[in-house]
Amino acid sequence: PYECDLGSFDSRHPGLDENRTVEPMIEPHEPPPWQGKPLNRRGLWIMLALLLAVSACIFFPPVKRQILALLDRLRTERIVIRTETKTETKTVDRIVEKRVEVPVPSAPPPLPTEPALGTRKDVAAVFPGMTVESNLIAEEGGRATVERTQDASYAVEFNFKVKVPVPAKTLEDFTGINPSLPTLIPSLKDLLTTAKVSGFYHFLYEQKQKSIQANILRLDRVLTRHNFYDLESVMELEHATTKQKALLIQAEMDVVSDGSDGDRMEKFDDAILKSQHFQPTTSYGWEKVTTKQNPLIPRLEEELRELKEKLKAAGLSNTEKAALRNRASDIPRLVGELKRRSFLIGQEDPFIVIPLSLRSYRGAHAFTPDLGDYVVVICGDKMMPAIVGDYGPAMKCGEASLRIGKEINPECTPYKRPVSDLKVTYLIFPNSAEKKTSVPDYAAWHKQCSDLLTKLGGDAAKLHQWKDRLRKEPPPAAPPTPDTAPATPPATPPATPPATPPATPPATPP
Repeated sequence: PYECDLGSFDSRHPGLDENRTVEPMIEPHEPPPWQGKPLNRRGLWIMLALLLAVSACIFFPPVKRQILALLDRLRTERIVIRTETKTETKTVDRIVEKRVEVPVPSAPPPLPTEPALGTRKDVAAVFPGMTVESNLIAEEGGRATVERTQDASYAVEFNFKVKVPVPAKTLEDFTGINPSLPTLIPSLKDLLTTAKVSGFYHFLYEQKQKSIQANILRLDRVLTRHNFYDLESVMELEHATTKQKALLIQAEMDVVSDGSDGDRMEKFDDAILKSQHFQPTTSYGWEKVTTKQNPLIPRLEEELRELKEKLKAAGLSNTEKAALRNRASDIPRLVGELKRRSFLIGQEDPFIVIPLSLRSYRGAHAFTPDLGDYVVVICGDKMMPAIVGDYGPAMKCGEASLRIGKEINPECTPYKRPVSDLKVTYLIFPNSAEKKTSVPDYAAWHKQCSDLLTKLGGDAAKLHQWKDRLRKEPPPAAPPTPDTAPATPPATPPATPPATPPATPPATPP
């Protein structure tokens, strides 16, 4: 009863599209659109299984462990299978390469049937100029149970071999070192005829051996070969007529740049100040003559402040603390000394250094050198006046100030000696020092050395004349200006009558 004619309906409603397709009616077994699609039963089962697995992991730990183990097993098996596949391929390639390039190793030597006995020698250079020959001596002993309790079974015997040199003592020996010596000292042949090798030569080589023995277990502290053989000869000379004595030391020349003087030097070279072994004082010194401050005092005071700050830092070892405290306690004493006294300056004053061990013979031996004694330093054809200005290491010989070193070799520095060979002659005149130390006077030093050298038979005319580079010449007097002219006019000299009357000029015509 509800059927109707669509055609008649459309005809009654002309606004409708005649070509519009009418949707078929929904079948009765399908759900209406507003109820959505039906759920997938497989997805429901998967979700239910996941919920059960999560619940089991939470409430049943054994089940959780089993599931995790299963997951780890699955993951591990996949990784292992993949790794085995790659490794197997690479292993095959590597085996092929070994068969082609690597030769088959030879069989090892047969095992020994008796103990290895005998001596094994080895020679090695541990430092420049020093070689060590080691001997491993193996001897048959008793059972290990007994030998391990004996000190002599496992021991080291250390032998340090040195050859003590013989001194140069003839004219031929000295002219072979420096052919200019007979020209500079014409009396050298006669002096060597009556001269004798000084006991100081043997004494100094004995000091060198004692130094080696004291440091024999620390080879890094032992004298090098160069420093052991730094002394060629020590001769005691005496002129037959004048009785002038001189101690001839033939050695090398190391350089010292020590010393400072606030009176004469207002500034100090930073390169010398920062040199490794620099000391602001020398053994030869005198009381200050001005109120000028030593240029090193402000730097030392600044260093003291830095040391105190470093001591406050955390993490310092006991050794570091001890070193800092020792330096901090030494600076105030040093500053006080620089405020009271002045010293020789290595880069300006000509002086030499002698071993400290010789000081114990002062007054006990006629040829003992002492501070302030006059010296003539000879190298090649140069003769330079100087004094004994400082003490050095007890066993070290041949050392002079930087001023002398640069006169011999202009390229000399605190780290580069002017001459390494034993070609320097030091003529020391014992007991010639002035009674009182004072500011260096190069002219007076030259005169004293010239007189002493003449008495010994040397050619004083060839003695070098040092120039005092620290002495400031007074500026020339400025000419007087009108502003500085004297207020009173100069006295007028009295007029003197002329000796003859002036000539009368000739009359001129009108």
